[in-house]
Order: sequence, then C-alpha cells, then structure tokens
Amino acid sequence: MAFFFAPTSTRTFKNLPTKLNSVYNSSKLLLKGRISRTTSKMASPVKTNKLFIRSLPDEPNLKINFKYNNQCMEFNRQKTDTVNKTIQRISLKLSGGGKKKKKNKKNVASMESKDRSSGNIDIKLLDNSGNVLNLETTSNENAFVKSNQFQITNDTILTVYNMVFNAPNVIDIKPLNTVMAGFPVFPELTFEFGQSEFSQFQWYKKLPDSTDWILAGENLIFTPSVEDIGFELKLSCQSGNEDEIREDFQEFVFTEPISAGPGQCLFDKRHMYTRKKHDLKSNELRVVCYNVLADIFATSDYARNTLFPYAPEYVLSLSYRKLLLIKELLGYNADLISLQECGMKLFNSYLNPVMNLNGYQGLYFGKLGTMPEGEALFYRTDRYRHIKELSIPIREVLYLECNIEILSALSEVPELLEKFHKKTAVGQIHILEEIETKRQLCIFNTHLYYKRYYQHIRVMQIAVLMNYLSTKIDASKMSVIVNGDLNSLRNDDLLPYLSGTEIDSHSPLWHPIRETNPDFTLSLKSPILLQNASGCPPYTSFVPHCMETLDYIFCDSDFEVTALLPMPEPEEFEPYVGLPCIGSPSDHLALVLDLKWNKKKN
Repeated sequence: MAFFFAPTSTRTFKNLPTKLNSVYNSSKLLLKGRISRTTSKMASPVKTNKLFIRSLPDEPNLKINFKYNNQCMEFNRQKTDTVNKTIQRISLKLSGGGKKKKKNKKNVASMESKDRSSGNIDIKLLDNSGNVLNLETTSNENAFVKSNQFQITNDTILTVYNMVFNAPNVIDIKPLNTVMAGFPVFPELTFEFGQSEFSQFQWYKKLPDSTDWILAGENLIFTPSVEDIGFELKLSCQSGNEDEIREDFQEFVFTEPISAGPGQCLFDKRHMYTRKKHDLKSNELRVVCYNVLADIFATSDYARNTLFPYAPEYVLSLSYRKLLLIKELLGYNADLISLQECGMKLFNSYLNPVMNLNGYQGLYFGKLGTMPEGEALFYRTDRYRHIKELSIPIREVLYLECNIEILSALSEVPELLEKFHKKTAVGQIHILEEIETKRQLCIFNTHLYYKRYYQHIRVMQIAVLMNYLSTKIDASKMSVIVNGDLNSLRNDDLLPYLSGTEIDSHSPLWHPIRETNPDFTLSLKSPILLQNASGCPPYTSFVPHCMETLDYIFCDSDFEVTALLPMPEPEEFEPYVGLPCIGSPSDHLALVLDLKWNKKKN
C-alpha cells in the first residue's frame, strides 16, 4: 500500500517498514501496505501553534516536532545535551542550511519555501513565568519539558508555539487488506499516551478518480454498504486520553477499494433465529460454543496442502476470516460466547476491542507451550459482572490433592504420565453473576486432546478438571455450564461420564493402556452431574470425508434447553467441498442454544 503525508502536497512511499518514525504529525508513516496519511487542522478563529515533545523516562533522547512555514520539523536530541546545541540545529534547518537535496520537480516547492524562510533566525524558550531560559546552561530535558513557550523570530516575523508534552497519538495502524460491503471495518490502531475510548473518529469515502471525500460514519467501527463498493476509505482520528484530546486530526487513507462480500454466508440463515438479545430480566440466556480455527493452523503449508487444499488462500487468511467471524458472533446476540483455538493476537488486537464496543467483555486463557492460541470467553456486560477466575492448565490440576487417585494410577505407567504431562490443554473457568437476579454461574470452557486413538487421555483430562471444579465451587448454590471442543464422538465414554455414568476399572476405555500394562486400574465418576444440552447434532465439524460432532455444551439441572439453533444443511456445503469456505470462517460450526433457568439458587 502507498502511504503519503501531505500538508501541502502528496508524496508516495513504497516498501515501508512497520513502525512510525515519529508520534507527532510525522512526515513519514513507516508502514507496509497501501495506507496514506495526512494531517489537517481543525477550524479555529485563532490559529494556535503547537510544538510537540515526546519524552519517556527510560529513553535517553527526546523528540521535538512542529510545523514551520507548512514544513514539518522533526528533531531527535539527547536529553542531557545543552539546549543551545539543539537551538543551533533548529536555526540551521529553518534557515535552509541543512543537507542539500538534488533539485527536481518534487522538491521545488519545498526549496522555494525554505528560501522564503531564510533570514535572521532568533529562537527563545520561555518558562511558565515568561522568563527567557539560559540556553547555555539548561539541558534539553529541562528546557523543553519544563518550558511553556517556544518563539521563533525570522527578521520581524514572530511565530509562537505552546508546548505539548506527550500528547495522545496514533503511532501504528494495521493495513486493511480486506474491506467488504456488509462486514464491519475495525482499524487496529496502536496509541501512545492515548486510548480509543477517549478519541474521536470519522470515516470518509471517495471514488478513486475523485478528490472529494464524503463523510460516511462517525464511530470507530464502520460497516460499508453495497452502495459503497468501489470506494476508497479514509479514517480521521482525533487522539485523546482521559485528560485531553488533540486539536488536530491524523488521517489514514486506505486505497484498497471496498469490494463485494461473499454473498450469502452459512450463518446468515442461522441469524434469522437470533435477531434479538434476551431481555436483561429474562429467565433465558443464549450460549455459543465455537472452535474458530487458529490462524497458525490455517495458514501453514500443511494446512494449505493437506488439511484444506480445497480452500483458496485468501479464504484461509486471517484478514478475511476475521471479518466473517466477527459478523457471525455479533449476529448470534448471545449472552455467553466460548471460543476455542482463539489466537492471542486476534483476541487482543481485534476480537476483544470489537466485542467491547458491542457490549461484551472478553477473557482469554492461553494454552501452554509455544502455540499462541487458547480459550476465550465473552459475556454481556449489561447482564453479568465478573466475580472470579479459576482457570488452570490441565497438567497442573493433576498434581492437586483432589486428583491423587488419578495421579497414582498414571504414575504406574510412566510413559502414560509423560504423555499426559506433555499436553498443553487448559481449563478456562470463570464465575459470573447476573446483575438483575444476583444468581451466580460457573462457565467452563476447554479444548481437549485431539488424536482419535487417545480417548482415555481426554477422559482423564476432563476428569481432573471436574474434580478440581468441585473443590472450588458449591454446585448446590451455583449453576454450571461446561462447553468446548471435547474432540469426542457421540459414542465415546466422555459424554456419559459428564452425565454421571461411572467408568469402572474394567471399562474398555482402558484397553489401550492394558495392552502394555495389564494391571492398570482406575475408576472415574464425575462429582458434578451434567446434562448434554446441545445433544449430538449431525456434525459440528465439516471437512472432506469427516463430518463429525466434536463440540458440546453441557449444563446442570438448573437449566432446561428451550431452543437449539439448527446446523446448516449438507447441501449448503456442497459447492465448497468442506470448511472453512468463502462463507464460513472455521472448519467447525458454532453451537448455539437457549437455556432457561428452572430453579432459583440463593
């Protein structure tokens, strides 16, 4: 993408690195992609000049940034140097005595402006009392951080600047690689000394051959319409924090035109059943459980060539899939959303900020090891308040007193104990309270080991978590929901275990262990009885030659199921071979159901 800064003209840069070189009205945005930036002054009856100072305690230099004769002036100076050296350098640059540039058509206007500014330059720094600082003895840090005013006199022309210290500012913005009609656009901004909630935003659009920008939206999130196809977008940001908001705007132009969407998505029909959220005083709540396919598993060579060879590369890209994902999640109007395989970066930079703006709070708990993915929970902030987190890695739970029998059995089979210990799965567990009723709810989210042959590992994983949970909550006073990608088929032992069936020491479940350790013995029974609320739909994962139900929502007897969102019909998948596809972002499908409280607990 091309990026340009244009106070008086437009300039295009290519092959730019990914960080801003300055945080105040910079003349360069060092960022890959097709983004452009301009800075425009707010209309004001009296022009106010600003000189921006950026100074952090752990950095040896400070940055000075201001505009003079429509030229951006930037200086990076050591804090301990005397300010006199800095003033001399500024004077030299203002008088046109800096490095000479080859004269060409692109810089003629700039050179003429410098010629006009040449003259007798006199610079002064004034403190809060209006006294002129001693330039010979004062350090840069004391001069610029503690002074109040900066004055430049060029012959008889006086230009006055007020000091602005560590002003809120956008220092980085991620390119919008995919912008589609009907899908929310969220700019991933990195602020310094500012936050998005204290900033103001405006979206503008224009056709590529036009110079007229048309106001299109005034929120951080913008959803283009079909009528916007072919338009370019510009984001105007007035950065702020809890103490101040900048007077000037930073503008980011995205020259990638808005494109048409994929047509009807697999979740569009499902959204017809979930158009409204449950009322705050409703006795019902909507729960979503969804393995969203981590980016690391979708974009590797193995994924492209072996797992999903039928999916175009752009369909597997996170920049495309996240647009479908956020539209799908918001369209379910859920009270509670549990995600598995949620990328940490996706959660922090995109999902959680967007969900926050739509009334949800997100909580993340990553898996162990090097894979940057884990479990995420979102809950409605107008309906629930967070009470406590009980999340824990599964292999740590094994060593707690509540699991001494399981640990003892595993210790008799060292290779099995080692295999169990190597698994990176976690249990994400949170206690929430309904604001209206004060009823408390434990929501439990997990993603168990995936290999088909190791059903016994999955059962022991869920068993140690349920034993742990029973020591942390009083199930007689608190309702429980357990959901996740359990990687278990409808006939596996894990499902009846959660519903209260005992797995005795002679169960066929232990046959893979007894093949090499015939004396192995272990009995398991869940201390908390649950019911399979989602049942066993025909499939929750759809890839070629494998349509399986792997995901489940369990709840205790405090709830009854009032609605279960149907899965898409098989013929809806046929044009795509499998998932993910152009109309669905994951290789799994979301489980969505409504639960009704049938018992009020104190």
